Amino acid sequence: MTKDDWYFLIAFLFAAAAFFGVDWRVLRELLKGASVAGGARQVLVLLLILASLAMSALGWYKSSHPDPAKPLDNVREMVSDQTFVNERVVIDGKMFKHCKFKNVSLVYNGTAAYGFDDVEFNGIHVQTESASIGGAIKLLKALNMLRPDLPVTDGPERKPFTIPTN
Repeated sequence: MTKDDWYFLIAFLFAAAAFFGVDWRVLRELLKGASVAGGARQVLVLLLILASLAMSALGWYKSSHPDPAKPLDNVREMVSDQTFVNERVVIDGKMFKHCKFKNVSLVYNGTAAYGFDDVEFNGIHVQTESASIGGAIKLLKALNMLRPDLPVTDGPERKPFTIPTN
């Protein structure tokens, strides 16, 4: 967490404690190390509330700041330190680390997540057998969001995508 995130978390905890009407004298006495007569229950409730708020804030933070170094959740296979040359590579459900791809057809059908970490591409071709993925690729190409020189084909017979122009 960054410094700003810590500032937010600490300010949030103080604001929540004030909202719930924490008796600051009890907290001050607790921090001094003095015994609080009859306030043990109140201190316990205070600590439970603060712990609950802290865990909620941590959960919120983790859900809004995913860890990019963490592998994708539904990647089923890790492929490391391999070189693929002149072949068809299905990428669904695989995480490729430190791999090289030379003149390959990358096939993505949208059945599972995939990932690439420190890989080299040289002469790739993107292919799909899924109509929905094909439609998404056509849309991205039509909106010029994919490189124009990226060869993309539809289906195992490698028919080129056609984008109607007016």
